[in-house]
Amino acid sequence: MRRTGKAEADPATIRTACEAYARKYIDIQRTQFRRLGVLGDWDQPYLTFDKTFEADELRLFADLVEKGSSIAGKSRSIGVSRAAPPWPRPRSNTAITSAKASS
Repeated sequence: MRRTGKAEADPATIRTACEAYARKYIDIQRTQFRRLGVLGDWDQPYLTFDKTFEADELRLFADLVEKGSSIAGKSRSIGVSRAAPPWPRPRSNTAITSAKASS
């Protein structure tokens, strides 16, 4: 949001404007994804501003808080594995690492 010297909008107004902006692109992106052949449940899109989604997120957060996981000031693990990611890691003998080693 650009500063124009006018009074700042209240948070509710900003959220409403952001939701309107996001809604503008839902059908545009749906059409583009379909054209690209992306499969999905196009009748029930994943929308972060959907009230049911927000409620589910709050319930999940409340469960984490009840279990004492990841609250400000604490750094308990919530069961996230530190295992290697599912994608391949770059090899250490790439051209870039070889160039760095020789410099």
